[in-house]
Amino acid sequence: MSLSVNLILPDEKRSGSQINTKTATKIASIAGPLLFLAIIVQQALRYYVLQTNLRMQESRWESIEPRQNFHTRLQRRLNHNTRIKSEIEAWRTSAPYWDSVLLAIMESTPSNIQVIAIRMQAAAAPNQPAGGSPPIRRPTLLVEGRVSEPDAMESILAFKDALQEHHLIEQAVSVAQVANFAAASAQEGDRMRIFSIRVQFQNLPRENRAL
Repeated sequence: MSLSVNLILPDEKRSGSQINTKTATKIASIAGPLLFLAIIVQQALRYYVLQTNLRMQESRWESIEPRQNFHTRLQRRLNHNTRIKSEIEAWRTSAPYWDSVLLAIMESTPSNIQVIAIRMQAAAAPNQPAGGSPPIRRPTLLVEGRVSEPDAMESILAFKDALQEHHLIEQAVSVAQVANFAAASAQEGDRMRIFSIRVQFQNLPRENRAL
């Protein structure tokens, strides 16, 4: 039988660790609030930096905004004036010079054809679908006349071809066609025929002017 006697009192016991439980509890009770306080300070500093940057950007925008609004108004005015200028240029370049057309009619009319009416129009063509191009004028010529048989249609076609190929307007003619051919009224005789020729122009450039 063996007997062991522990002569160390409970309060004299020591742990083998360098930090006992009591010390660790003290450290934790101090470090926890410090860590929480550090997080709060960090967030406060970040918020302050963000607020400072925001105020700087707002101040910069307040100084830039009037100039930007002024620039925007100028740009709108420039775009509006540019669009008007383009429309004016389109109308100017597509303006028909009817003196060239009248001279071409005079020089192309066969001797057996009598021109009784000349109608000239310059209607606006619709815009191109792609874009916003300004409207342009499409000059149209309608020549009405009468011719006697025989060979009335041959004379009319010869008149149309001569008019279409006249050197003053040939580059500007888009379409030329006989639009009407019919018998004349009874008072004008059975051998008379009336007709009309429609000529559609692309444009009549300034250099093609006859006068």
